[in-house]
Parts: sequence; structure tokens; C-alpha cells
Amino acid sequence: MRNERFLSLFIIKSLEKMSKKFSNSKHHHGWTEEKVEKFVEDMEDLIEYRYTPFAHKIASFINLEMKKPAPTILDVGCGPGFLLFELRKLLPEIRLIGLDSSDLMLDAAKKKARTKQDKEIEFKKGFAENLPFTDNSIDYIVSQNSLHDFKDVNESLIQIYRVLVHGGMFLDKSRNGGYPKWKQKLKFIQIALRFGLREAKMVFKGEEKWLNPTDNLRMMENVGFEANLLENGFEYMIRGRKR
Repeated sequence: MRNERFLSLFIIKSLEKMSKKFSNSKHHHGWTEEKVEKFVEDMEDLIEYRYTPFAHKIASFINLEMKKPAPTILDVGCGPGFLLFELRKLLPEIRLIGLDSSDLMLDAAKKKARTKQDKEIEFKKGFAENLPFTDNSIDYIVSQNSLHDFKDVNESLIQIYRVLVHGGMFLDKSRNGGYPKWKQKLKFIQIALRFGLREAKMVFKGEEKWLNPTDNLRMMENVGFEANLLENGFEYMIRGRKR
């Protein structure tokens, strides 16, 4: 019991130090080859925790309402493509596109795709604030823990709304900026005990930029979405439907 209490206190202190360390940092800017390589390595350890559950939820929504044989899914802020690779397992016939602003991150995604012998996933360079797609051209758009890193969240939502087909769906899963701090600390401990301290720090990196789901809902509704909060915990999930 004493050892467990000591470990909990140690991890909480680590969280507090980590929060101060990154309070003035920019999480996804200034990528270097070394940083990308480390990020990919860390995220591989978190696939089961971070990507697989969201992929299953996306697939369940699409399977329920699929209106054509091979709809298109766009992952905005795809990073090294882990969410897309998980979606491929569940939805093998669907067209998958990953968009990211970092050449280095896209190189990592393409390398992973070659390793998995998946030549069908398309990776494009672009910014959420100026999506390189025509109006009403994408059936589903997803984003995972990326929205808060976009330079202009509101403009990004306007762009997402623009390129979605009428009735198309945007699913955003993000960490909750309004989640109580003491619950964040408990979550940090859980992740550290399950995956390791380094992985827990990676999950919490950039926490000062996390969005409040209420604010996110309001922005989406102002853009024109019919928006619903589906989950509201350490991470929240919002579904936006283009009217």
C-alpha cells in the first residue's frame, strides 16, 4: 500500500512538472526528423488506447448509415496515419484520405503504409484552414486530438463544413479542456501504470490548449452543423451533421 501511494504521489508530481514545462509550448509545431520518429514510436505503444476505440466508433456510425458502396473518409491532422490503418481493418472497401501539414509526418505515414502494403490510402499535404478539396466532395471527416492544434479552429470548421457532402458527418474526438484537474491526474496515473510514464506524458502534452466541449459545440453550430455531444469525459466526442 505504501509503495502504491508513493508511486501515485510521484506520478502526480510528474504531471504537475510536465504541465509547467509545456504550458508555453506548441505541441505539433516545429517537427524535426528526430521528433517525428520519437512521436511515431510513442504512438505505436498507444494504438490500442488511442486509435482502435475511435476507429471502431467511426466504423459503427458508417455501417449504420452507409448510402453508397465506397464512401470517402478524410482524416484531418492524420499524423503518421494510425487511425487510417485501424479504419482500413474495419472498412476495407472505403476510400481513405489523410491530410497533414507536415511533410515529415506524411513521409512517416507513407512509410507505414508501404510496410503494411496498403497502396490505397491517399496522403495529402494541406492545412485545415484551407482544405484542398472541392465543395460537397467528402462523405465523412474525422479528427482526433488535432482540432486544438489548428491555427484557426473556426476557419477549420468552416472548411470542414464546406467540403462535406450534404448530410455528411464530421466526428471529432478530443481531450477535454474542461475536465476537472483532479480527474486529469487520476487519468494520468491510470495511463502511466498501464502504458508507462513516457506514454502518459505524451498523452498530456499540450494540455493547456485542449478545447472545452461546450465551446466546440457552439463553434460547430455557428458554422452550420447540427451538432451533438456523444461522449463527455477525459475525452469528448462530437458529431456534426451538415444540414
